[in-house]
Amino acid sequence: MDSDKQDSDTTASSSSSAIDKQAALRRYLRKVDLRLLLWLWLLNIFCQFDKQAIGSAKVLGLEHDLHLTGSDFNIAATLFSVGFLLFDPISPYIVSRVGASKALPVVVLLFGTVCGLTALAHSKRDIYLLRFFLGIAESGFAPGVLFLFSTYYPRDKITARVGWYYSASPAGGLIGGVMSSGISHINHPTIEPWRWIYIVLGCITLVLGSLSFFSFIAEENAHAPPEKVKAKEVLNVLKDWQVWAFGATCMLTSCGCSSINVFAPSIIKNYGFTASQSQALLAVPSIFGFFAMVSAGYLVRRLGSHFLATVLTMSLVVIGTIILLATLSVPARMVGLCLMAGGTRHGRKANVSSAFVPMLGGLSVFVASNAYTNNQQPRYLIGHGINLTAAVLAILFACLLRFNMARRNKRNLARYGEGGEYFKYIY
Repeated sequence: MDSDKQDSDTTASSSSSAIDKQAALRRYLRKVDLRLLLWLWLLNIFCQFDKQAIGSAKVLGLEHDLHLTGSDFNIAATLFSVGFLLFDPISPYIVSRVGASKALPVVVLLFGTVCGLTALAHSKRDIYLLRFFLGIAESGFAPGVLFLFSTYYPRDKITARVGWYYSASPAGGLIGGVMSSGISHINHPTIEPWRWIYIVLGCITLVLGSLSFFSFIAEENAHAPPEKVKAKEVLNVLKDWQVWAFGATCMLTSCGCSSINVFAPSIIKNYGFTASQSQALLAVPSIFGFFAMVSAGYLVRRLGSHFLATVLTMSLVVIGTIILLATLSVPARMVGLCLMAGGTRHGRKANVSSAFVPMLGGLSVFVASNAYTNNQQPRYLIGHGINLTAAVLAILFACLLRFNMARRNKRNLARYGEGGEYFKYIY
């Protein structure tokens, strides 16, 4: 009897301890969500709009005022990625050494400054240099954010937070479109409307960057204390073909997003709308993109499958681009643009590879920035065709990765057994 009572007390104590741990974890996650996730989401809105603003500036007269002809605008859009990719490989190493909570505010101040200075551009050379330096300034932002997520959140809680973080991209398009539409009505005798976009954006970003010094939680209070990234670990990541395959998938899925972010205002304007109307209508695909991205994150959590979410969202891009290629009806093309916008939106090794995958994904901008050229107006058949091809290839790469990870899991299970310790791929 005494033994049974002792076992009962032990079980009750263990159950109570488990409940206390769950409650403590919920309190911790609530604190981090409010202090970290919400602030990073806000910063990402303006990070996205800072680099997308050139698309809004184009329809408000940037090309004319800076005497850009032919492919000059596309080159300016591409130079952002040149600067970004040159510095992106070393940014995770720097962030891990300095500390993301210290490095990110500086990064935000840097790209806010460059964004504001873009209002002073008066020539093709000026816009080329400023776009290049904007890419350099923003190169440390995404790796720093992903490093923070892997530091502050348990592994099984990261996916939902990353989904909400990336929903800032369409939210930025929504806010940016409304803001640009309002700014387009400013009639200043010497400052053109497109310059006001950069002035307003630069000022807001600088304020947010300054406040960021007081907004992040000290990293010693993190769920998983950050570890320094070593050069050997970086080399191990580079040897894993799956990292490169993930990067290729990221590149293909980013192609449509990168091109739509920059060229959507021009595409909508060619449907017969004014510059101001095209900025306001940019909110329509942005709203659809926001809800599609949140829904994709929900599917990942409910179904536990990144593979299905990728295939479903890329299928939206396929359907949307087919509509854009097949019809001249403005309502139908707006539906196609919405579908396209909707679809485009473990350990220490994961921390390193999470920085390389966005870097490889950034290569898509070299294609995306040149997919839509002025000589394709008004239908942009080549641009839509490129995005259709990228979406189909992304689905094929996702299938390849899914079946390979399933094969590796099966092999590890056979080797180590049900109770063995081994890395299990989540797909």
